[in-house]
Amino acid sequence: MTEALEQWRPALRMFMRRTVITATLTLAAFAVVFLFVGGVRIEILFLPLVLTVYFAFDDLTKWRIARRDRWTLTPTALLHSGYEGDAQIPLAEIEDTDTRLGWSVIVKLNSGQRVEMPYLRNPRAVAAKILDVRNGMTS
Repeated sequence: MTEALEQWRPALRMFMRRTVITATLTLAAFAVVFLFVGGVRIEILFLPLVLTVYFAFDDLTKWRIARRDRWTLTPTALLHSGYEGDAQIPLAEIEDTDTRLGWSVIVKLNSGQRVEMPYLRNPRAVAAKILDVRNGMTS
């Protein structure tokens, strides 16, 4: 078995951070709409409440699946173990990494495919570490 250089898993704190930011932005958007409509009426409040409940349950479902993810960086591959099974991405297939909105790492493959590593603590450091190990392998 290959030696693990780093291991990552989703953090509940990062998931909650994403949920709070998303909810705040959604409520702010509805507040702007209320200003143009001319006040708050019960009929208008119904839609944001239904959407908030829907998103809360949808986010909870996403977390219940993502919390099982485990990412392991080895000298030759990025390994993923999660809800859908195990996968291995050779480091030679990784073209680049990027972060998205401060809670996810996007791994871009040579084939054009993208793999998301959601809800990680310090996603910039994770993205940089993957590239550092990949560059050390290809140099």
